[in-house]
Amino acid sequence: MPEAAPFPAPSVTPGRLTLVRPLLGLEKSDLEGLLHEQGVPFVVDPSNASDKYHRNRVRRLLAGAGGDVLAAMDRVRARCALVAGERLALGGAALRLSEERAGAAMAARETGRPCPEAIVLHAPTLAQAGPALRTAVALALARCGGGAFSPGAAGLDSLVARLASGRLAGAWTGGGCVVRPLPKSKGRLVTVTPQQ
Repeated sequence: MPEAAPFPAPSVTPGRLTLVRPLLGLEKSDLEGLLHEQGVPFVVDPSNASDKYHRNRVRRLLAGAGGDVLAAMDRVRARCALVAGERLALGGAALRLSEERAGAAMAARETGRPCPEAIVLHAPTLAQAGPALRTAVALALARCGGGAFSPGAAGLDSLVARLASGRLAGAWTGGGCVVRPLPKSKGRLVTVTPQQ
């Protein structure tokens, strides 16, 4: 039977928890064999044998995976991280461009910012952002609301769907923010302000 990982020395940092998992390096069958040899009773969780749970279906798929499959999974994971990074960069760029165009439109109308902490967005620019629209809106909400409250996927999707036309009719509340059209902008200029 392989040796377990060395037992880490516990840290005594106030307010922090040390998680010690000395058996993590052992195979389940080796551990069960040791318990049988020592006469130690143990329980096998019956839910681990059920395909009702996604975790069990994934375990079964990976159980016989060879090195080539695991290497392919690592490549997919790396590609997903790259795509997520690109989506974040595109969303940030769309948000900046939308804010710049909103600023230019407000200057042309000689309209000031509704309040100092407001983010003003140009809805038609956001609508052209394609898949980055959702990321741009999420970034605006996180910046304005301080990231303390998440609007949730359904709430964010409803706001994104409303902005996809290039205009916003009516107000939307979520993520610690209120999103509403700037008066007399026909819904093309949108303010994101902290919820009071």
